[in-house]
Amino acid sequence: MPAELYHKIATTSSLDIAFEEHGPPDGMPVILLHGWPDDVRTWDEIVPGLAEAGYRVLVPWLRGFGPTRFRDPDAMRSGQLSALGRDVLDFADVLGIERFAMVGHDWGARAAYIAACLAPDRVMACTALSVGWGTNDPDQPLSFGQAQNYWYHWLMALPRGERLVREDRKAFTRYIWS
Repeated sequence: MPAELYHKIATTSSLDIAFEEHGPPDGMPVILLHGWPDDVRTWDEIVPGLAEAGYRVLVPWLRGFGPTRFRDPDAMRSGQLSALGRDVLDFADVLGIERFAMVGHDWGARAAYIAACLAPDRVMACTALSVGWGTNDPDQPLSFGQAQNYWYHWLMALPRGERLVREDRKAFTRYIWS
């Protein structure tokens, strides 16, 4: 059976956040945040070791991914970093988790940074994989090589990018991962 069939839901004011939970319920909480275009399967090789070590491992699908859904169908969709960071804190709140550690990969690292900045007293540890701290300042120098590496960021900001994914998700996925 696909793992998606076994997920739980944490209902915040704006989202139904789908997540997986592993390890003892009284273990120190560790929230694992996936990147783009990934999902919770990113952590499949990491989760067992953390759970066996006694951690309560929480692996949510970020907004816009998998079974996580906006509660209001008319709500404005936003992938702003501040929204992603707030989602992490709201997720912890509805689960009754006061203090926790986070590991974020790619886009999830950005969400972790923002959550840690918004609530430093709640975050016991924050580990980022693949993405260093960045300002996202439009005046920040960008080499031609960096621009070439980030082509998909610009494509996804256009209606054409949305259409490409919608019309042939499999081909797009094969291309982005080749």
